[in-house]
Amino acid sequence: HLVSCAACNIQFVSVGATQISLHSRRASGRERITSVIAITPEFSARYKLGAVLGTGAMGQVFESEQVATGRRCAVKFLTRLGEPEILSRFIQEGRVLKALTHENVVRVLDTDELQSHPYLVTELLEGGTLRARLRFAGRLPLEEALTIARECLAALTACHAMGVIHRDVKLEN
Repeated sequence: HLVSCAACNIQFVSVGATQISLHSRRASGRERITSVIAITPEFSARYKLGAVLGTGAMGQVFESEQVATGRRCAVKFLTRLGEPEILSRFIQEGRVLKALTHENVVRVLDTDELQSHPYLVTELLEGGTLRARLRFAGRLPLEEALTIARECLAALTACHAMGVIHRDVKLEN
């Protein structure tokens, strides 16, 4: 359901795919398939899924394109459906974040579900994660580190003001 590029090992959804396998990552770091879902014609008319950007304990994120606009975006599917509290929180946070506009918070463009799998569509952020940056550059200059910290705190403050608690603050997010 996902194809791997032989040259770079990036996984992606093949053009014309009619279903995808959704993965999650266990505490051990190993990935597992949590479900296989059909890509409906309605979904395909709205979004074209591409490369897998990330897989975590809660969901999987795909680089995508909004078909109507040609805009690049990210689609995050929730994969932990068996826990009603997590499902409810994901849906509620998606709705709240869709209404939130802040320069340091990724913009949620859409929320919906595909075969009972809720998903969020967000703007696609370029540039990689802070963890990757630190691996590449090493220690950051103090002023740059303070700027990043201030921006993260401003984003968290904006989320908290809307009643959203970010439960996964880490260098990858």
